[in-house]
Order: sequence, then structure tokens, then C-alpha cells
Amino acid sequence: MSAYQKLIDWALGWVGYLEKKDGNTKYLWDKTANAGSNNYTCFAYELAQTSILNGSKQGYPWCTTFYLDGLYQCFKDLGEDKIRQAIYIPKNSLAGGCYYAVQYYKAAGKFGSAPQLGAQIFFNDSSGEACHTGIVYGFDSSTVWTVEGNTSGASGVIDNGGGVCKKSYSRSYSRIAGYGYPNWSILEQTYTEGWVKDSNGWWYRYKDGSYPKDCWKKIDNEWYYFDSEGYILTNQWTADKGNAYYLNGDGQMVTNQTLIIDGEGKLIPFGAFYPKLGDVKYPVYREALDAAIAKDILKGYGGQGDDMVINMSEEAVRMFVFLYRAGVF
Repeated sequence: MSAYQKLIDWALGWVGYLEKKDGNTKYLWDKTANAGSNNYTCFAYELAQTSILNGSKQGYPWCTTFYLDGLYQCFKDLGEDKIRQAIYIPKNSLAGGCYYAVQYYKAAGKFGSAPQLGAQIFFNDSSGEACHTGIVYGFDSSTVWTVEGNTSGASGVIDNGGGVCKKSYSRSYSRIAGYGYPNWSILEQTYTEGWVKDSNGWWYRYKDGSYPKDCWKKIDNEWYYFDSEGYILTNQWTADKGNAYYLNGDGQMVTNQTLIIDGEGKLIPFGAFYPKLGDVKYPVYREALDAAIAKDILKGYGGQGDDMVINMSEEAVRMFVFLYRAGVF
């Protein structure tokens, strides 16, 4: 997942949040409880624990705080220095104010008139000074879609609406001051793609840090099923589109095996099953089968050579080995 998409997903997850009437931490992270109009939010509380801004902004208009806390929550494992570098601000910055945030972008040459995903959109007040901000989560040739803090769902620039809302504007809207473009490359994390094991089991990580879940994935010619949390299923059956599949102890989908009912009444994979002659790789088995074919004892169900269809369990093949060694053919 890209860095800007990570921020967008975080922001959209807060849609419906209402600012609080006081700083009671019991309710700060609840979307609707203790709602008020005094500009208390979990975003300001969290950001106050950092050196991104020049002090706590709790009780102040929080549109910029929402954006900055989103960056912090999404990328704090990279460290504050990288977050500040990505939005061109110094330690203990003045970026809590829209006017100053715009100046930081402009000083870095990263402020423009075209929307980008994840960009920080700014709006001017009637005097032409930046007064409100949000996050761009979509745009086309005529419209830009945003998610904003300290706003309402009404159209137009509202920076005291008290909540997190999705909004849209015409790209020609006169109050749009412009867009600040973070340096996302600083926040992009890359990983070595491959298997990862933790206390809950095995999962597969892509280079961007994402992972498959609720799906099948073929890895190194083996099929695995990943559950809703991204872990592979092992030693169990799973149903998919009316069919049942068995995942072995390594999480691999079992194929070409016969089934038995064990002592507890459970259906489990047992021996190998060979659809075609070419599937029999064990030399001892193949020697016996080839001899049976040469004597016209084993005819198969069609096909020639390795493509001969035999549809035999391992137990049946072993019987041919026994008879061959006993000199029956």
C-alpha cells in the first residue's frame, strides 16, 4: 500500500467523529460521545505527545491537527524526523496554523494548484488567507473529494463545524488556495517479500508491507489459504464455492491423495493418488507398473506413455509391486 493511501484510509476511518466539549480522555477516541464545541479531540491529544508542533493545540481549531496526527499515527514507526521531512517542517513547528503550513510547503517548492491523492488541500478565508485544510482522497477533471477535520457536511469552507466529514468541491472553487505535496518517498516503506512467522502463525508479506487475507494465493507452485487476519490455515479443511480443500501442516493445499475416515470419524488425507502414470515418480513403483503394462495386465483408462490415465491409490500401486516381486508377472 502506498504511503498516501495509508493516510487516506486512516482519515476515512474517522469520518463521523465529533469534537468534544472537554478533555475527558474517557471519551476522546469515541466518535460521538461527549460531543461539544470546544475543540477537544483525540488528534490534538496524540499530537501533543510529539515535537511536531510548538505545543499542544487542544482546544484550538483542529483541521491541521487532524492532518498532522494522521501522518504521525500512520508513520510513527519511521520516527518524527522523517515525518517532519516529508512535510518540510522544523521541530516544534508552526504548522498547526494553515497560514504557516502553506508557507512551509511554498518554501520547499511543494505547493501548487493541481490536486494529488493524499495532498493537503488549503482554503482561503474572505480576505485571501489560508484558514482551513483537508486531505484529498479523490479527484477528476472537474471535482476534488476531501476528508476534513473540524468541519461539517455542508458545502463551502467551514472550519468550525466540529467533526470529520467527507466533502467535495469544484476544482474551480474560488476558495481553494492550493495544495501542499508531501514527499511520500520518505514515508514509503519497503520490505523483503516473503514468509513471516509470529506468535499467531505464518503469513506472507509483500514489498509494500501489505499481505493477502481471505483468499487463496499460489506461492512457489503451492496453493495456500489465508484467513481474515492473513494467516495460513494448516491441518484443516476449508470450504470454497461448494468444494472442500485440505491444508496440510505446512499450509499447502493437498492434491492427489486418497482419503480415509480415522478412528474419530474425521475424513483425512491418507495415501498418494496417481491420476496418470507420469505422476508415479518412485522408481520401485514405476518398475512394477511398467512390467504390468508390458504384460497387458494394466491397461489404464486411455492415453499412452506417461499420459496413461490410471487413477490408482498408493495402496493399489503397492499391490502391483507385491505381485511383481512375487513373480506373478
